[in-house]
Amino acid sequence: MLLQLRRLLSKPHLVVVVLCVLTLSSCRYWSMLRFAQQLCEPQEYLQLATINAQTALTLHQPVLPEAVFMRYFMAHPIHQSPLPEHLEEYQFVLVPETSPEAMQYPFAAHFSTAPGSLLLAGGTLGPELSEVFSQDFAEPILYALCSESPDIGLKEIKVPMQLNMPPNALASYDAIAALFPNAERKPLEAGVELAIRLDFLHRDAGIPSLQGHPVDLRFGFESGQWRTLHVNYDRYSVWLDFSMQRGLFHAIRR
Repeated sequence: MLLQLRRLLSKPHLVVVVLCVLTLSSCRYWSMLRFAQQLCEPQEYLQLATINAQTALTLHQPVLPEAVFMRYFMAHPIHQSPLPEHLEEYQFVLVPETSPEAMQYPFAAHFSTAPGSLLLAGGTLGPELSEVFSQDFAEPILYALCSESPDIGLKEIKVPMQLNMPPNALASYDAIAALFPNAERKPLEAGVELAIRLDFLHRDAGIPSLQGHPVDLRFGFESGQWRTLHVNYDRYSVWLDFSMQRGLFHAIRR
């Protein structure tokens, strides 16, 4: 453990991210500190790939227990596969529709077995979401997480990001509009915005319902080109500006 701590403290940006994690978790989880290390060293610990038209993230050295993941993720899976290859499957639906015919957006969290616990080993987006949130789109964001020092407060943290998003990684307006057919179209001063609300699907005795954990997405376009993305979920939000190549992750302490 001491060797890992020395390694963490040898990297200036990593130090501040570690402090952020400790602030959010009230210093209770050493696993959160180790997970922060992995996010700041994606070349060594993380791998993004496209598998069967699905964007997949693999953690080479899982450290985050399932209980810690669930505490901060909050939503509940719609299905869990048995051990040893533990898989937790989730379903997004467009709000307010909950009918079986409503368009659904599956994704999954993967866990590996460890003595006494399950550890987060990765995740996979379904083919629908992967059309927009592809490997080429996700990689620049992943590599930007520790590109700048965060602003740490007693009740919140703000993590700025310097992006390097290639234009060909951004989906077209038509592709996003087709993926979310009931998106609300709002005019902007220099373009248009598509606003979407998703929620996690829950099935009680086979009857679909919503879990009440909405995720709001706002896609901004200028001249038909995707320029901005704002995602808001509970106490977390992400803002990305692809024109300025800037981003911000904001979290409020629970």
